[in-house]
Amino acid sequence: MSFEERLAALVGRLGVAPRDLDDGHARWAVYAEAVGRAEEWPAVLDLIEDEPDLPVAAAVVVRALDVLPEAQRADFVAALPEGRSREFAATRARELVILDRVAAGDGPEFDVRRWTNWLQLRAATTINVEQTLEALSSSGATRRIRSAAAQRLRVVRGAGS
Repeated sequence: MSFEERLAALVGRLGVAPRDLDDGHARWAVYAEAVGRAEEWPAVLDLIEDEPDLPVAAAVVVRALDVLPEAQRADFVAALPEGRSREFAATRARELVILDRVAAGDGPEFDVRRWTNWLQLRAATTINVEQTLEALSSSGATRRIRSAAAQRLRVVRGAGS
């Protein structure tokens, strides 16, 4: 099947309104819906490999990384052609591994000062590990990160009382 036929089949399975699938924004909306459904991940991966608009493909991969299990992230990263988009996605996949491990409390000690601002902010707003939140509240790269970590730390400590 052609790219267009596979994309139309995905649209049909999703039950979304027909769109002008020649438009990257319309394809993005279809992919975004499909990424939220685990049973459609293989179809999304197959389509991303042939997606004609690299920024759309890269955005879909980065969005998918947030919901995919760690074991499947590398396949989505590899679907992008060599270059900056793939490097960015690979970095994000590595950051998500760190985030997953820190959130689970079973990761090694990490120096939060070496994390990207994205990873620091994501950790500061999503994890419940006091030690990491303390480090981010004192050593986060930006005032926003430090404030978010301090606020989350208060919530986590309040929940533990």
